Amino acid sequence: YRTPLIQGNTEVSPLKINYIALLNLVNSDDFELTEAADIIGRDTALIIALLKMVNKFNRSSTEITSIRHAAAMLGQKELKRWITTAITQQLCSDKPSEIMRLSLLRAKFAENLATSFELGIQAPELFMMGLFSVVDLILGKPMSEALDMLTVSKNIRAALVDNAGPFAPVLNFMKLYEGGDWQEISRIMLLGNIQMEPVQNAYIASLEWYRDLFQSIES
Repeated sequence: YRTPLIQGNTEVSPLKINYIALLNLVNSDDFELTEAADIIGRDTALIIALLKMVNKFNRSSTEITSIRHAAAMLGQKELKRWITTAITQQLCSDKPSEIMRLSLLRAKFAENLATSFELGIQAPELFMMGLFSVVDLILGKPMSEALDMLTVSKNIRAALVDNAGPFAPVLNFMKLYEGGDWQEISRIMLLGNIQMEPVQNAYIASLEWYRDLFQSIES
């Protein structure tokens, strides 16, 4: 759904600036784990969430001595994935839960659709596109202004701002799927030679991922 965005120049809270800085950092090339750890260390909720995540990976029960140590134990790839989802939850903490649900489900659904749209190598980027598809609502700004605050690729910006570029078909397909426009979905799949089973599996897998994500947070 969409709400009127009349607060286009809304100030973003200091805490949200912190989260945006962290998202930007992990989306830059070859980011420093120590820098990410230092930003996480400024927020109690993120520290707790990080330690919970590390405990899941910590098979040898190694004693965690610092936030930097915890980040190093996860490694760059897992830390980036965790930060992306954890930050979205924090950014949405003062918004209706449906916005966060939509953001995370779209992220995973877009990533899972990558192969069907012959964009397999860009699956992580599609995850970010899905995640940021409601960032205008999360930050209370028009989409172009919200994306100005974030380090996103030109393909993500083109899809979200101009409905253009290689990612736009995935975004539009997801919206049609959410709305249950099966006639248009069938037409797109026929024209694009997209098979139904992988698409259904992609959606079910995104629902399962979302469920598992929140089970791990609450446990």
